[in-house]
Amino acid sequence: MSGVITRSYKAGSIVYFEGDKSEYIYILKSGRIRLNYIRPESGEEIKEDIKQGEFFGVKSSLGKYPREETAQTLSDAVVLQLRLDDFERIVLGNVQVVKKMLRVFSNQLRRIGKAQREVLGETTVVNPQAELYKIGEYYYKNGRPEQALYAFKKYLEYYPNTQFSATSMQRVNDIQSGNFSSASFDDIPSALPPASSSNDFSVADGTSFSAGFSAPSDGPGDMVDFDFDDAPAGGHSELTSEMDNFLSGDDGFAPSAPSFSEQISEAKDMMSAGDFSGAMERFRDLIDDASPSDPTDRELWEDAHFQLGACYYGMGKLKDAMNELSLFVKNYPQSRSVKSAFVYTGYVFEKAGAKDKAAPYYKKAASMPPKDDMTASAMNRLKALGM
Repeated sequence: MSGVITRSYKAGSIVYFEGDKSEYIYILKSGRIRLNYIRPESGEEIKEDIKQGEFFGVKSSLGKYPREETAQTLSDAVVLQLRLDDFERIVLGNVQVVKKMLRVFSNQLRRIGKAQREVLGETTVVNPQAELYKIGEYYYKNGRPEQALYAFKKYLEYYPNTQFSATSMQRVNDIQSGNFSSASFDDIPSALPPASSSNDFSVADGTSFSAGFSAPSDGPGDMVDFDFDDAPAGGHSELTSEMDNFLSGDDGFAPSAPSFSEQISEAKDMMSAGDFSGAMERFRDLIDDASPSDPTDRELWEDAHFQLGACYYGMGKLKDAMNELSLFVKNYPQSRSVKSAFVYTGYVFEKAGAKDKAAPYYKKAASMPPKDDMTASAMNRLKALGM
């Protein structure tokens, strides 16, 4: 039986549990839902909020394996529940859905690669502009111009006048003029230049340690590569009128500005690539806009104040870093990022050669729950200091 089922949930309800088997895919129409799962490589519990209009439960449905996460409502919520064949028709018949899923695919593929490199102990940061260019080339080579056009335009937006900008512009012109032909990867250098910095910084005594940024999760986010080549004639969905109205409405998949969390993620990506100055400007802009009313965005907004100190530390401006970290702890003592601020304060003292002053901050961070990556960083530094 085909069609979309609308389900309403009270706050605190479970949409599905980790380990459940189900063919259904969901779209959040209203309210708030959080995915909870364990990050495999560290055992850390990850919480990921779903925004209105977003899919969830896609990966396990497509792969036909048990859910990797638990989906729980944070408020009264309405979700659209659909079968896999209905979901495929949505994707095939709606260009905006294609673009949205391509963006999810691109971001999570990069994040999974980053997490995998950390697990394997590879500290070199892959050049993000080269990764985005490769995504465009993949779709271009495989005869999928719409997806390639989107990727190349994003490349030109984020990385104008860089290594692959001329080729990206040529690809855009070829696709838009109809002069489209499959490409090859031959023009991509076999050894791409690394980004300007890794996530590791060296202290005065030559010891290296992690900067402490949590790698984006490689958990159950819906990273899916859909086959759009078999779209039905006319490209129209046969779903219910409610679904069609939802997709065409303002709360559906119409193009929109990046969300606050997406902008924060972009700034952190800049930090990961070593662009601490650019990231700091982005964080300051987000801080100056206003304090968000959404609790999740508010938490990210507070974290952005801490990231200013981390940026200064990455730039080697230790006094400025200490000033920002001190202000952050004073102004936001209940923030989840306070532990990270204590660890960074230790980093600053240690890099300045004051190891005796660094130790108390590492001890404080190591004693703060929950046990996570920052706990491990603090304990590793104490061990290195012989404490």
